[in-house]
Amino acid sequence: MFRKRYNSRAIWGKLNVCRYLKSDKRTRAFVPQTARLTEASLKRMAAAHRSLYIKPDIGSLGIGIHKMTRTGDGYVLRSTRRRSVRKRTFVNLMKLYRHLQSKRQKRIVQRAIPLDTVEARPYDIRAMVQRRPGGPWTCTGFSSKSAPPTESSPTIIRADKYGLSASC
Repeated sequence: MFRKRYNSRAIWGKLNVCRYLKSDKRTRAFVPQTARLTEASLKRMAAAHRSLYIKPDIGSLGIGIHKMTRTGDGYVLRSTRRRSVRKRTFVNLMKLYRHLQSKRQKRIVQRAIPLDTVEARPYDIRAMVQRRPGGPWTCTGFSSKSAPPTESSPTIIRADKYGLSASC
């Protein structure tokens, strides 16, 4: 039986959730490499991975998420703003980092995982897992999201199609 090892009200932020999930051998393999955004962590992860997500540590609904992709002549940063995609190009990583730091918000940097596609549209499947105080973890719903045909992720571009939504 799973034993509670944390105070439910104390897990704030995506970085803490990732650390918690990585601490359990049953979930460790499913959590992408994640770190607090610093100059050093961005350099290290950009050297190791072609694409990264940069996210607010606290937040939801895809607000404030950026996808960084290394190209032959620099870096491309994609984000959403008022339902449109904003694309910026940076010649080096330091300029990209300074741009991100201008918002003065705590962020994380996370390896972008490759997504499967259906009809050339990337999709992901999400599960909502909750628990009542003292009770077991329970799956209360799940859904799938797919991105528009021209985009690379249902996370960075808010999904335009819900293929599946159900209770567990």
